[in-house]
Amino acid sequence: MQMKKIVLYLIILFSLFMKGTLFACTAFIGVDGETVFVGGNEDPTKLYPVELKFEPADKDKYGRVYFVYKDDIPQTGINDQGLMFDYFATPFSSPKVTVEKHKTEFNGLIMNKALEECATVKQVLKLIARYNLGFLKHYKCQMFIADSTGDSAIIEGDNILRGNGKYQIVTNFHQSGVAKDKKPCEWHRLGCDRYKTAMTMLNDQQNISVEGFRKILASTYVKGIFAETLFSYIYDFNHGLIHVYYLHDFNKAGIVNLKEELKKEKHSYDLSSLFVK
Repeated sequence: MQMKKIVLYLIILFSLFMKGTLFACTAFIGVDGETVFVGGNEDPTKLYPVELKFEPADKDKYGRVYFVYKDDIPQTGINDQGLMFDYFATPFSSPKVTVEKHKTEFNGLIMNKALEECATVKQVLKLIARYNLGFLKHYKCQMFIADSTGDSAIIEGDNILRGNGKYQIVTNFHQSGVAKDKKPCEWHRLGCDRYKTAMTMLNDQQNISVEGFRKILASTYVKGIFAETLFSYIYDFNHGLIHVYYLHDFNKAGIVNLKEELKKEKHSYDLSSLFVK
């Protein structure tokens, strides 16, 4: 049995090496009464430039900011209503996605549309119910959404996992595929160790704070030959602030005041500029 585990582990490592485009990320929401935070580590295989793109509100769209890689596809974002999203690769399992004839595949970036039009998780779930989500299967990914009320959900495809109002964690495996007697995850699943670390720390309510979330991010970041944490964030819903950390240096934080940034015209800047002395 031990030999089988070793062989399986080597196969996973070889697959990671061959894939070369894997994103191994972690995110979590923590709620303590009316206090709500979301934290996340973004862990690509290459250290891409990251751009912050601010889109002010207009009569039909909420104000929002996106963290964008060089391919111009947002990895995460949040709007002025306190709704956020993030994407997560799930390279070793395909989600169950039923294609229904009366629905169309959304042409574009559906989470961008969600930030433009939605203020809550419930509204996002209502929005995506109108479309087929075949792209999740095609790109082998899942989505995480959360709002300022503490509501959250992981959208795997047909399976949508709702938060329990205290915390919810997402890494790089489909939680619906884990047997009940193996919960919360199995050792070989990508991100299981990070999931367990975050869960242990979130069970301590004292960590539902900026400092506590910083510690969780510092305990779940990645630095290796397959992936490395490029940037990390803490969305402080109560104060409208985004705490940003660059290249897993958790001793230096850049602070983004979303309300003040969205008062300006549409603009963008490189994330690294927040850390220039």
